[in-house]
Amino acid sequence: MKQSQQARLDALHRIQAFMNDNADALGNVNKSTSRAALDDVLAALEARAEAQSSAETQAAGATTEKNALREDLRLHHMQPIAAIARATLAHTPLIAKLRLSAKTVNDSTLVQRGNSMADVAVQYSDVFIAEQLPADFIAQLRASVEAVRKAAVQRDGFQVNATTATQAVDDEMVRAHNVVSVLNSLVVKQLKGKTRSENPRQ
Repeated sequence: MKQSQQARLDALHRIQAFMNDNADALGNVNKSTSRAALDDVLAALEARAEAQSSAETQAAGATTEKNALREDLRLHHMQPIAAIARATLAHTPLIAKLRLSAKTVNDSTLVQRGNSMADVAVQYSDVFIAEQLPADFIAQLRASVEAVRKAAVQRDGFQVNATTATQAVDDEMVRAHNVVSVLNSLVVKQLKGKTRSENPRQ
C-alpha cells in the first residue's frame, strides 16, 4: 500500500475507534447506515490492500526473474554467436541480424532479435559448431528466447494486477471519504450543545 493510502487507512481506523469508544455520547449515530458503511469500507480496504501488496510482490519477483533471463539470453546465447559472426561472417549481408542487442532494448525487441538471430545462425551452423558451440546451440537460443517471452508476459500480467489492485484501493478510499463526510455531519449534530467534558471530540 502506498504511504498516502496507509495514512488514510490509519485515519479511518482512528475514526472507527472513536465511534466505538464514544458509543454512549454518539447515541443513534452508531446505528446509522453510514456507521455500518464505515465498518464495511474498512473491511474492503483491508482486503484490497492485501491484494495490492500480493500483486506488487509478485510483480517485483517476476521482474527480477525476467531480468535474469534477459541477461542469460544476451550473455550466454546471443553474445557468443555475435562474437563468432563478427569474426568469421562479416561478409554476409545478414550480419546485422547476428549482432548482440543492447542491454537497454525492451523485452519484445529482444525477443524479436533473438528469434531473428536464430533464423540466420542456423544457416551457418557449421561455422558456429566449428568454434565449439554445442550442436544444439540454436535450440538453446530459441529456448532462452521463449523463456524471456513467457517471463515478460507473466510480469506484465502481475503489473496489471498491481495497477488494478491499487485502483481498487483508491476507489474504496473515495467511498470512505463520502462515508466519513456523512458521519462527521451526524456527529456534529449529535454533540451540539455538549460541554467540553461531555464532548468526546474535544
